[in-house]
Amino acid sequence: MSHPSPSIPPRRGPILTLPLVLWVAASAAFAADVRVARVADLDGVEQTLRERIRNKLLPEAQVELDFIRGRPPLQANEANRKHAAYVRRKPI
Repeated sequence: MSHPSPSIPPRRGPILTLPLVLWVAASAAFAADVRVARVADLDGVEQTLRERIRNKLLPEAQVELDFIRGRPPLQANEANRKHAAYVRRKPI
């Protein structure tokens, strides 16, 4: 069961209320959608996530990371710029 903890006012902005966890579930799953501007940034994100899951609060816990690289970002490069220039010149 999770109960809200007392509100902690940050230096600026809205009041932040943190949950107080009183139990640990037998199993849980978490999904995240990560967006990056450059394909190379994915390597750093994956490395950081893998480093963080090594630090388990419960030593007997099993933590797995499935890092799926879906559609890559449309990163600006010379070929994209040439194609954009071509499309701009072409009449509709």
